[in-house]
Parts: sequence; C-alpha cells; structure tokens
Amino acid sequence: MAEPDLETLLERIIGVVVDLLPVTAASLILWDGDRKTFSVSASTLESQSPRYVLKTVRNTGGATRWIVDHQEPLIVSDVADDPFGASEMLATERLRSYLGVPLVFNQASVGVLYALDRARRSYPQVDVDFMTILARRAASAIGFTRLLETTRDLATIDDLTGVWNRREFLARGETELERAERSQRPVTAIVFDVDNFKSINDRHGHVTGDAVLRAVAQRCDTEIRPNDVLGRVGGEEFALLVPDVEPRVGLVIAERLRERIASTPIVVDQGTYDVTVTLGVARSVPNEPLTALLHRADLAMYDGKAAGRNRVVADPDASSSTHGPAGSDP
Repeated sequence: MAEPDLETLLERIIGVVVDLLPVTAASLILWDGDRKTFSVSASTLESQSPRYVLKTVRNTGGATRWIVDHQEPLIVSDVADDPFGASEMLATERLRSYLGVPLVFNQASVGVLYALDRARRSYPQVDVDFMTILARRAASAIGFTRLLETTRDLATIDDLTGVWNRREFLARGETELERAERSQRPVTAIVFDVDNFKSINDRHGHVTGDAVLRAVAQRCDTEIRPNDVLGRVGGEEFALLVPDVEPRVGLVIAERLRERIASTPIVVDQGTYDVTVTLGVARSVPNEPLTALLHRADLAMYDGKAAGRNRVVADPDASSSTHGPAGSDP
C-alpha cells in the first residue's frame, strides 16, 4: 500500500478527532521550527484553508505558539476568557471553546492539533488523554512522512538548482508525452544552456558558475506555468516541456525566457555578471520518443550557437522562425 502524502495524512488525523469526540470541528497546524513560522494546516472548517495560517496564525503571543513553545495541552472552556485573546477565526465560525495539544516528534514541536466546539466545554480528562495519544501518533506519522518526502526530493530534484534532475525530468516528460498522445494535443520542447559557460568557470571559478546556474534556474522558474516541466539535463543545459502549446507560442515563451535572463545582470556573492542563453524549440509529433523530441530542440539550440548565441531558434521541421536581440539575426 502506498504511503499517504502529507496533505492526505493531515486530513485523516482531523477526521479521527471529529469522528471520535463530541466536538464541532478539528484543525491541525504545522510548525516550521527552522523558519519559526506556521506553515500549513488542515481543518474541517471551510474558513481554514490549507494556507490560511501564513496570514492568520500569530507566530508570537497566540495560543498556538504557546502550545508549541511549552509542549503542553491548552484548554479554553469559554473563548470569552481566552488568555490569549480569541482569534478572528473563532468568532467567524462562532466557536466557543477549544482544546489544543502539541505535536512533538523527536522532542521537537512540529505543530498543534485542535478540537473545537460551538458550545462551552470543559473537555474532561478522557478527552485530553485521547487527544494526547492521537497527537503523539500523529506527530510520528507526520515526522516520518516529512522525512520520506525529503528523501524523495533528494532523489528527484537537482540539488544545485532546485529544478527536476535529469532522471525525473525524463520520467515526467514521458508521462506528459503519453498524455499529449491521448488528448491529441502538442507538447513544445525548449532546450537551452548558458552561453560561454566554460569561460565563466575558467575565469571566475566553479563557485561562481554554480551560483550563475542557480540564478538562471530561478529566473526561468518564475516565468513558467505550474504544469510545465523544467529540468537540468546537463552541466549547464536545461530543458523545458510546455504542454498544449503550438511552436509559435513556444517561441514566444522561449523568447520571454531569453529576455528574462539577458535583461538584468546576475548578482551573486562573487560579483555581477551579464549572462545570456541560447534556446532551441521543437514541437512533438505523434509516436515520437521524448529523446528524439529533445534531440531536435538540441540541434536547433546549436544552430543558434553557431549563429551568434543569445537567441531563440526553432527546429526547421516545426517552424523557420529565428528570434534574438536586435541586429543579431544570422
């Protein structure tokens, strides 16, 4: 049986609270001890979206932070007497009482589990004991799930740039092409690398080169859609798969990436550098392997290198268009 992801696990935990205690609602709020902030939540209340904690839960001075710091249960039988001041959410949901217990994993607080009610409640010791036992088991499950997700990330994410590594990019790319075949929709591949990257490494060192690659990946990541697939597939080479767009649109996207990188110097600890990239664009064709699609985009990129770099070139089978900075057409 597959391990649940973190979101599913949190939903299961709060479901147990409302199923087994005579309360109106339940919520669970995770604590990021490294950043000293509340990061995500799950709740049976509609007003508590998974990300509401980022703006709503007080990082200091509130009940949730007190439970995190003291690792002790907190009972408020009537929010009118709440020593921390009733939150706006409690008023919005007309909640009158709550019981909060800490989630502790490896002696560190990882969050708070709440039982909430629209009636005044004293929360007898049996409820406190139940919530404490549930929180202990939940914290272990959350801790191990986080470790598992971290391990998965290490296996799929390029540790230098933070984008998909080559193996994961190819796996996701194959999935995307299969989906495109079923829906009879195109996929545009964009392959690009940093111009004159060897000279950056030779003149300024690998630390600078690594910093430049990170900055390029970050700039690209801000320009792409959530369902696009971006990966580092070689030393200074990246690849991007853009589903459901024709080459004409792919050229526009590639040109936007080129401009985003070239328009502003990259500032790193070692200095400031003008960096450009050359991009090749190709459109998928039926029954074509991903490697063949990427190869065509790669050849287009090398045509751009030969024509002077810092430009976008389309695979001739898909388009004859070439884009680049003013005055740089071949």
